[in-house]
Amino acid sequence: MKIPKEVLEIADQFRKQKFEVYLVGGCLRDLLLGAARGEPAEPKDWDLATNAKPNEIQKIFPDSVYENKFGTVGVKTQSKDPTLAVIEVTTFRKEGKYTDKRHPDEIKFAKTIEEDLARRDFTVNAIALKFPISNFQFPILVDPFRGQED
Repeated sequence: MKIPKEVLEIADQFRKQKFEVYLVGGCLRDLLLGAARGEPAEPKDWDLATNAKPNEIQKIFPDSVYENKFGTVGVKTQSKDPTLAVIEVTTFRKEGKYTDKRHPDEIKFAKTIEEDLARRDFTVNAIALKFPISNFQFPILVDPFRGQED
């Protein structure tokens, strides 16, 4: 799997500040499916999840945007590639019930990646790739709901 340098650089900043950071969502799903087929994958966007709160994310990345109630901060990069121009970084979260069947009535920050993954729509989207804490470790695939089997 090839992870773009822009994503790796953002992950590295979180590691330096001692925050956990994971590659999540459709980009990871696309990378895993491509690897399973022996094909390169080109995700349309890149998403990270972290235990850092939005205000902490903005301290690390002053050139960012936070205009929502979902805990997602858009970290701007200098990439000319539109799929990498803004990387969405979301604090681990858990959701309340869905009265309108589409939007959660309530969102709370979660403490673990497993809590965050539990709220996702499909098991294949409930997989995370943990970036290593040091350069001497390999990334760890977190798959508590056996999404790889899907």
